[in-house]
Amino acid sequence: MKRIKTIILYFGADASFEALVQIGYRRRNTNLLRALGEIPDVAVANIQYAQRTRCFRDILTGTRSASTSPDNIDITITHWIPKSFPKSSAMNAWINRTIIRRQIKHWTTHSGASIVSWCYWPKGYTLWDLGWNRGRMVFDADHNIADDPNLSPDETDRQKVLLKQASSSATLTISSSRSMNRWFEKHTGARTALVMNGVDSHRFPKAKTQDENLNKHSTIGYLGTLSKWIDYDTLHELVKSYPNQTFSFGGKAYKLSEKQHERLNAVNEADNTQWREDVHFDDVPEFLKSLDVGLSLYHAHPALDVNSMKIYEYLAAGLPVLAKTNHANLKDDFNDLLTIIPDGDGLSSVLEECKKLKSDPAWNKRRLEFIQKSSWGHRAECVVKLLNTNP
Repeated sequence: MKRIKTIILYFGADASFEALVQIGYRRRNTNLLRALGEIPDVAVANIQYAQRTRCFRDILTGTRSASTSPDNIDITITHWIPKSFPKSSAMNAWINRTIIRRQIKHWTTHSGASIVSWCYWPKGYTLWDLGWNRGRMVFDADHNIADDPNLSPDETDRQKVLLKQASSSATLTISSSRSMNRWFEKHTGARTALVMNGVDSHRFPKAKTQDENLNKHSTIGYLGTLSKWIDYDTLHELVKSYPNQTFSFGGKAYKLSEKQHERLNAVNEADNTQWREDVHFDDVPEFLKSLDVGLSLYHAHPALDVNSMKIYEYLAAGLPVLAKTNHANLKDDFNDLLTIIPDGDGLSSVLEECKKLKSDPAWNKRRLEFIQKSSWGHRAECVVKLLNTNP
């Protein structure tokens, strides 16, 4: 058993460790959860909300959900006292802290390990407030959720209140969005850090390059949610202009406007397109292996200055990426590895340029160096080091 120096109480994961083995580590929060648990001197307790009966059962049996490591455990907490009861918040926090301390006692008895909470999104913060509510804490906003265009005005106001509370309570506030960090600094004076998304390159087999002469009928693809932030006009233009290229899509449409649905349907009906509604986590490497170019066609928006996890996965799979500039730092954030679609004409020339990169030794060398520095493990270790560094 490894010597534990830091215990992470993680609030805000999508599921238990046991369940994540089945559904996969698909999002930023769960990837960081796993990466933290893989740091040699760190142990992670994944705090999950459950009904009282489940929590009682876990307490009585003393069992913890199975996980990939003995130093990663699941702990359930709940509202033991109804919210309507006077002082229920303080009482629930005390009861849940007692439960958590009991579950992590085997780590703290001999090692003298320090305890750090990690909260993902406002949901994670409210769970932390219910279950621990003290000590050092990292708050991860992920991207700009203060100016989220998907929320109504009332929802935005409530969101901002929680964000201010969370960052005011945090020792360190992180996100992958510069605009989000600036918002925290302006409204709460929080200590912030830009922590980009990442990738686990070991999931992807060594990429096979193709001879340019054999790449005339290549496959260009997109993996991810077909959201309203995608430029469907550019996508339609690509599919229509290159009938000899196959376009492969893996993902479901989500909250599209009527016009966007029309554009997407036109793409869907084209003879040179292939569709898979959903690609399971375990099947992502095989899907990307079938592509020659990955697409990132997001619209620019002040609150969307974030780098998609899919771009990291494309690069890890050895794919050149054809991208629209959705924020001013995109090109530099990826060390000039992306092929940027210019405004106006020029799409044909950049597509051909992009396809050639797959067999370019110099580009592949830079790609591999970038991916090694962009692992989720590297991201997690950087945050732990920041916590132990005076601001």
